[in-house]
Amino acid sequence: MGDKSASNVLNSIEVSKQTELPRFIYALGIREVGEATARTLAMHFGSLEAVQAADEEILQQAPDVGPVVARYILSFFRQPHNLEVIQALREAGVSWADIEISEQAVPLEGQTWVLTGTLEQLTRNEAKQRLQNLGAKVAGSVSKRPAMWSPVRLPVQSLKRPKRWVLKCLMNLSC
Repeated sequence: MGDKSASNVLNSIEVSKQTELPRFIYALGIREVGEATARTLAMHFGSLEAVQAADEEILQQAPDVGPVVARYILSFFRQPHNLEVIQALREAGVSWADIEISEQAVPLEGQTWVLTGTLEQLTRNEAKQRLQNLGAKVAGSVSKRPAMWSPVRLPVQSLKRPKRWVLKCLMNLSC
């Protein structure tokens, strides 16, 4: 391997040490904690330490965390080996920013949205992130339950008022 390639590999490793709290929680591999639950835990508790310190009752106050998932989380953080791995990762330079817990209302809480059609002003990931920040769950496929958002097929004027407001906020026009 040449000097330039080795340098690129080392730089990539350093960059990958900076992550986000939801991604880190997901990467821990806690049973029944997928990406959505990891994000919920991060948004609800704000820090890994708060998740670790929570008891079963407190964990269940987070949306989508029931008794089974709460027990798996408790079990994970009670195992010394798992705590050692987390500490070793921190010592190796893996870090993330805690999340500021907001008491503001989330207008789309409890709603499931599906992104369809062509997104002209945002990437699909940006749109997903904005919807999640407004409290929505973003599903990957259409079912009977989601509130649909399709910017190509549904112009802003044809949407009901709440959806029109969300679409304007999502598109960063005016809220």
